[in-house]
Amino acid sequence: RVFKRLVRDLGVTAVYVSHDLAVVAQMADRIVVLKDGRVREQGPAEQVLQAPKDAYTRTLVAAAQARRAPKARAGQHSEPILELRGVSARYGRGPEVLRLVDLALARGGALGVIGESGSGKSTLARVIAGLLPASAGEVLFAGQPLAPALGQRTREQLRRIQIVFQNADNALNPAH
Repeated sequence: RVFKRLVRDLGVTAVYVSHDLAVVAQMADRIVVLKDGRVREQGPAEQVLQAPKDAYTRTLVAAAQARRAPKARAGQHSEPILELRGVSARYGRGPEVLRLVDLALARGGALGVIGESGSGKSTLARVIAGLLPASAGEVLFAGQPLAPALGQRTREQLRRIQIVFQNADNALNPAH
């Protein structure tokens, strides 16, 4: 509820990462479905939930229908505040965990990223936040390329792009 209120009242842009499609459906204007580090489907939440094109997405939607996910909100339409172009990522010298991810998120929008464990959801969040440099591609914020590593980002970028981890109600100070 806190995130929904922040997005609505403050015009905050959010990327919500979860394996739970029903939860993502409550939060997101757009949905990206990852499997094995690749984008399987993306689009407006209503389209992905009501008429999924990818077989994997259809499986996720069918599994979530038992809980009857609420309808997603209509998305905002403006220039992207966050954009990923051909982003790939790996840990150390290991295999790529993300492969050529492209996505765009409008200011004030909420993007839900779903997929099973190991699909690349948290890696995607880490790349956006600068905790893990992309091995290829670029991340743009407000049309400007972001430095790949956290230590290379400006103070303002660090202030504006942050991760709130699961169980945020225990991690966030309610006074703020």
